[in-house]
Amino acid sequence: PIALALASTTALALALSLCGLAPSAAALLAALLIAALSATFARRTLGGRTGDTLGATVAITEVAVCATLLAVWHG
Repeated sequence: PIALALASTTALALALSLCGLAPSAAALLAALLIAALSATFARRTLGGRTGDTLGATVAITEVAVCATLLAVWHG
């Protein structure tokens, strides 16, 4: 838990310093939404999370964050 909190805090600090407040907030919201939807889907269909669902969540979240940042910057 401590390593996850440290990594999350570092990522958020980098995002804020490199992207600004609005893009960072939009990207964070997209990441949280994907994580929540993925967890709900895995619980309902598989009975819980697996390594494969976690890997898929990471990949989908990366795409969602990149797409969100592009939309905010070019929108």
